Amino acid sequence: MVTGCVDVEYQGDKENIMLKYEIWEEGTLKMESDTLSTSIKENEFNGEISISLKDINDYMESSELMELTAAIRTDSGYFSNSILIDRYSKEYANSPSNLEKEINATEDEEISIWGLIAGDTLSVGEDIEKSVKESKWGLIVKLYFD
Repeated sequence: MVTGCVDVEYQGDKENIMLKYEIWEEGTLKMESDTLSTSIKENEFNGEISISLKDINDYMESSELMELTAAIRTDSGYFSNSILIDRYSKEYANSPSNLEKEINATEDEEISIWGLIAGDTLSVGEDIEKSVKESKWGLIVKLYFD
């Protein structure tokens, strides 16, 4: 299992905090989908987003699928969702690409908060999106406001 976690603080006029994921193969976007959202109360959000990705084992063999779980925690509780996504090649090595420093962004930007890269060789840098797009296979989890 691979995990990641980020703290999020927001003040503004948007009504929802949203998470989506993208799957990239050799620099080409193969799939994207929303995965989880929650409403923003009184124009302010102060919480935590957790991501986990794990293999699905099928009768002692690695499956062709992985389970991606996203959770949003606030002072009033948490919301989570799990989905199944196609697994990268079993021959590839992998490495998480974590957010290493604080980001100040506008409420109209999509923010890459976590990634996983996989391939024959791995190059993880500070820029999650760049690392994923330059790998054989990659997953990006993004946060945005709606």
